Amino acid sequence: MKKEILAPPQTNEPTKPEEFSDKIEKRNSLRLGKDEMNLVEHPFAFLKRPKPGDEIFLAWEKKHPRTNKIMAASWRVSGDAKLGLPGPVEERLYLVLMELSREQGWPQSVQFSRGDILRRLGLTITKANYASLRQGFERLVGVRINAENSFWNARSSDFSQNVMFALLDEVRINSEMPGARSGQIPLALSSFKWSDVMHEQHLAGNVRSIHIAFALSLDLPLATRLFRYLDKHRFNGEEQRAKFEIELHRLCEIHLGMAKVKYVSKLKERLAPAHTELRNRGFLAGVEYEPMKSSPGEEKVVYYFAPPGSLVVDRALMQQMAAEESEVLNAPSTIEPDGNLILVDTTPTKPIPETSAVSKVRASAARCHAVFVGLPPEEQQALRERARQGVAAIFWDRLETPDSPMSLGLWDLVAQEYADEVEKMRIEEGA
Repeated sequence: MKKEILAPPQTNEPTKPEEFSDKIEKRNSLRLGKDEMNLVEHPFAFLKRPKPGDEIFLAWEKKHPRTNKIMAASWRVSGDAKLGLPGPVEERLYLVLMELSREQGWPQSVQFSRGDILRRLGLTITKANYASLRQGFERLVGVRINAENSFWNARSSDFSQNVMFALLDEVRINSEMPGARSGQIPLALSSFKWSDVMHEQHLAGNVRSIHIAFALSLDLPLATRLFRYLDKHRFNGEEQRAKFEIELHRLCEIHLGMAKVKYVSKLKERLAPAHTELRNRGFLAGVEYEPMKSSPGEEKVVYYFAPPGSLVVDRALMQQMAAEESEVLNAPSTIEPDGNLILVDTTPTKPIPETSAVSKVRASAARCHAVFVGLPPEEQQALRERARQGVAAIFWDRLETPDSPMSLGLWDLVAQEYADEVEKMRIEEGA
């Protein structure tokens, strides 16, 4: 039975929390995450905040991959009675939970600290964000999925006829006592527990690698959803495809969970901003629409993939990776096989070209740094102490370095508190 347990700090929690913290701080700078295959193919969350009582219901016909037999398939998702289904925020949270599971070796019960999850999501540690995180867990633990001929069982290598399952069975949230983050007292870790069905899928390898840092840095929920789906279909074995095509209505309704509309022009209109973002960020080289020869009156969308190593990671990613050691903006990349999975952008080949967005981030950081060094010492120290709250102590020496991602929290504070001075400098530079 699914439940959420809000527990007080426990005395039997790990006695060496610094070991857990080390894993947090030392994770790979490109943050290779994982994504469960069924949840890539069909949505478990709305693209906007749903209302209580809303549900996702998809129905279609499909060919069995081995027998070619046509069968009816459906995918129904219901949510928490009070809060409703997950939305874009919870979809991002799910990706972080998968990232944590991979890092800890795929246990069914995964430990976490709330502060670390917020940092991974690119959020500051505040009471409001703690409350939002708790509500996100409540929505995820309330998810129930009923899959009819649409759930790929990795153990039996077949589509199970009917599977009814949850994502999470249990969440335990332990309040972190004052001093825990500084190491003065033991850190009482929280935990979440995957459902049996989800855990079996993880252990059976029905997961794929995903560039989670890139996914979380995307601005539009539809762009994130589309990236997750297209990235799964980007490869043929170990080779990247030049293009991928799919019937437009099937993509939008069955795989992306978009609302049904009568006219394809409306679907194209809704997809356009996501296409633009994925092109600008180096994932797509182009998008075209063509008529379906087999279905007169229907159209298909053809996606052309950009070359490996062209993903552009923006400032949002740098903020969420403020505890990382590596420089992110110029992170090199390539494609490398890992068994039958694909690890995206992990080995240096060539630097990502600096974009106008990246140049603006660097210029802004330099201006904020110049304003900061000109402040009275007491004002510098006040800003410094506030910025340190979101950065591990071992990285405090980089807190005031303009080119370091560790410094972005400080520059945000300067930009907020001394906006007039920063703007004056920008005008003087003619930016």
